[in-house]
Amino acid sequence: MTTKDKSTPLVLWITQNILSECYDLMEKIVHNIYLLEQDINFDWDHYDSCVVVADSEEEARHIHPGQIIIQEWWNVDELNDDWCLPEDVRVRHIGTTTTLEPGTVICASFNAG
Repeated sequence: MTTKDKSTPLVLWITQNILSECYDLMEKIVHNIYLLEQDINFDWDHYDSCVVVADSEEEARHIHPGQIIIQEWWNVDELNDDWCLPEDVRVRHIGTTTTLEPGTVICASFNAG
């Protein structure tokens, strides 16, 4: 909010500040929330599902539930034993968020054993 100077009429100053606040709210970026599921790896010590934030279905299917940050993690044999390849992930859009960033894993289901 800006401070009012003496030359600006009060009504104009209030209107400008309200519009500014509205524009700030409109500029918030909306990201998608997806449920990811797989049934390729169904033994112990694997993830069966997770909820993630991404801008597209394709981006979502490339997110590892363990939040592995290696580019193309699916090409590293030791890293894809507990999940599946991106093309085997079932993706379902379940909501949106303006507070979480793409790549965030909100929760994951890991079957330890």
